[in-house]
Amino acid sequence: MADQPVRFNPVGNMDKDSDPRYVRQGNYTDAKNIQKLTEKGGTGGAVIPVKGNQHAFDLGSVTAQSKKYRIEKAEIDNRYTPVSFTTTSKGGFYTQINLSFSNPPAVSIGDQITISGASPSSLNGTFTVTSISNTGFSIGSPLPLSVNEVWSAQIPTSNTISFPSTSIITVGSFQIQFWSMNEDQLISTIDNNGTVSGIETGIQNSNIGPLVNTTSTSDYVEVELTAYDYYDYHIKSTGDNYLKVYAIQEAIPKNVAGPLKANGSHDLLGDLFITSLT
Repeated sequence: MADQPVRFNPVGNMDKDSDPRYVRQGNYTDAKNIQKLTEKGGTGGAVIPVKGNQHAFDLGSVTAQSKKYRIEKAEIDNRYTPVSFTTTSKGGFYTQINLSFSNPPAVSIGDQITISGASPSSLNGTFTVTSISNTGFSIGSPLPLSVNEVWSAQIPTSNTISFPSTSIITVGSFQIQFWSMNEDQLISTIDNNGTVSGIETGIQNSNIGPLVNTTSTSDYVEVELTAYDYYDYHIKSTGDNYLKVYAIQEAIPKNVAGPLKANGSHDLLGDLFITSLT
């Protein structure tokens, strides 16, 4: 038998599929195999149940997809380029570098700073602030102590140290972490300078790099874990300085992908709950 049309008569200013008095009768616009109701709630002009009376519109469907995150670049600029510097040395190696800035960053002894773009390349990395001046700060110390990070870099005084205009000293740290679904397993920790290129490069060069795809714009990086389909994971900002991180696409595994169908349950206004079924 062909599907039967369903007509609803208004009750006051509401139709029967939304009037609270008739919700319990099961007469809903979105329901299958509907029976007509009289004005007093009784049944009349019954519609013969058939595999029909489907929705007058397509509920659509969902497809399997992996979780995707967006990581926005830092909202604060914590990057500086020194305008001058001096050095000390011992035994043919540099032991301390004193950096001066036109606008000195606010740092404290013990803070971490990251150098990039300097020469030689062994000077690029993370160092600890050991003293502060009116114009900047120092890394390392005059003596080649075992804890001296400049000394540990083993930069011979025969090498000329330089900080070109493209060099950057990052104060504080930006860090993101990848965690498992239940946040009980740390997958990867990635330090970066808060820029789009720094975030993306940090991810690609980390242990999780081969497992993800990244795309970027001038304002953010998008990350999708593709090595394990539909895996639910978490990315957090965990550095001293905050990065905005949020999911833009949730994981949908194959077992819940497919066309959306009414599951036969209704809310208090008579609207059908829908689920995805394969």
